[in-house]
Amino acid sequence: MNPFNYLHLPNAEVDIRGSCIGIYSQHNTKTGNSTFVVFSLLDVRWPKVVEEPQVRIAEAIKHSHETGQLKSPYFPHLVYLTSVVRWWTNAMNSVKDQLIAYDSTCFYSTLNRALHSIAAHLHRYRPELNSLEATIRDIDRQLTEMRHVHESTDDANRRLIHGLAQTASQARATNDFGQELEKKLSNILALLFNRMQISNTQAMNVVLHAIQADTQTSQRLSEEMKKDSLSMKTIAVVTMFFLPGATFAALFSMPFLDNDPWLSSVSRIWLWFAFTVPTTTLTFLFYWYYKRRGRKQAVEQKRQEQQKTDDVV
Repeated sequence: MNPFNYLHLPNAEVDIRGSCIGIYSQHNTKTGNSTFVVFSLLDVRWPKVVEEPQVRIAEAIKHSHETGQLKSPYFPHLVYLTSVVRWWTNAMNSVKDQLIAYDSTCFYSTLNRALHSIAAHLHRYRPELNSLEATIRDIDRQLTEMRHVHESTDDANRRLIHGLAQTASQARATNDFGQELEKKLSNILALLFNRMQISNTQAMNVVLHAIQADTQTSQRLSEEMKKDSLSMKTIAVVTMFFLPGATFAALFSMPFLDNDPWLSSVSRIWLWFAFTVPTTTLTFLFYWYYKRRGRKQAVEQKRQEQQKTDDVV
């Protein structure tokens, strides 16, 4: 699925592999000399593709020396560009051949191929039968027009005309039977398509049941997660309620506070209340503010997503 990887075409027996070619050129206008450095990263498993532009450039340079004709400074670019275009053309032709092979494989299944082959033959039979009828009518008309010329064979001509009429009737009946077969074939194809739809519907029902089961499982997991979330919130609230009091109780119970005269003379229970109550209140206020802000952000984000959806629609 990665477009940067090579493309394997099994029916065309080709692997299309991406490659890069870098060309550095420098042309001296005073001396007329040109310098080219080519960085070819073509796959080494294709030596002919790699060496083909190099051989062409060498032959062009040799020919220019022999004839004394000057080459454009950009002729190596042209050589490599024509090679690249040729490579792309071959790649596209290989892809086209593979698509044709895929089309035949997907269309001509065992039953569809037979039915469509019969339909094609029936369509071809109808004009041939019509042509046969027209030929019989022409012969009949000619014999009728020329009866006075062949009076000696008048009886034979009448029998022939009668036989032609029977043959034309049989051809017409055969043609009508072919039309009936086409209608029957259309009914068979419609029945086959209906059966395929039924099979697809049954398969879809199985998929829908599986999706429904997955949905129920996801719903149960969501309910369990909500319970876990509620438990975690409860733990968090209880922690917020007891953490400030426990912190200040541990702080005021430290022995180094006994050395302070003022703390020794004041009842530490009142100090504990004086620090714990405001801190706990501020903690709950901060929690309430944070939750309210989170709800507002969620509502605003949902409103923006809904607005984007409405704009797209």
